[in-house]
Amino acid sequence: MAAENLTSTSSSDSNSDGWLRQAEAAALLRVSPRTLEGWRLRGSSPPYAKCGRIVVYRRRDLEEFLLSRRRTSTSANPHGS
Repeated sequence: MAAENLTSTSSSDSNSDGWLRQAEAAALLRVSPRTLEGWRLRGSSPPYAKCGRIVVYRRRDLEEFLLSRRRTSTSANPHGS
């Protein structure tokens, strides 16, 4: 599948399986693209796919990534210990 097909999404598309390029994913998460790059290097990023040099993220994976980081307190330990 061509990279163009992987990343083509319509703004009116409610499909949660749409693919987003790095800049679009970063905007959705409200972080910089460099932050996403750092997370990938450390192994703490949302799941992603590569097509050549293009990194893409599935919208549903980004939403799950955010949900997995929900907290009820600023003092809550994210590792549960």
